[in-house]
Amino acid sequence: DSTAGGVAVLAAVTTRCSATIFNESGGDIRCAPTTITVSTTVGGLVPVGSAIKLGLAGQQAFKCIRTGAASAVVTVWEDIP
Repeated sequence: DSTAGGVAVLAAVTTRCSATIFNESGGDIRCAPTTITVSTTVGGLVPVGSAIKLGLAGQQAFKCIRTGAASAVVTVWEDIP
């Protein structure tokens, strides 16, 4: 998806202990809370085949954007008490 500012991948849930975003794409992605405008140069870099564990930051809503031309696929794990 080439949506400017990224695509929502995680809704805000204040009771969530943590969340993990795993990049299953053929290219790198960048992710950040929805309060930040994610771009191909802004946001936490998640390389191909890697994951970012968000800890308590995972209580926030997050969005991601692809850094290349190919579509991106992510898997999200949520830790709930």
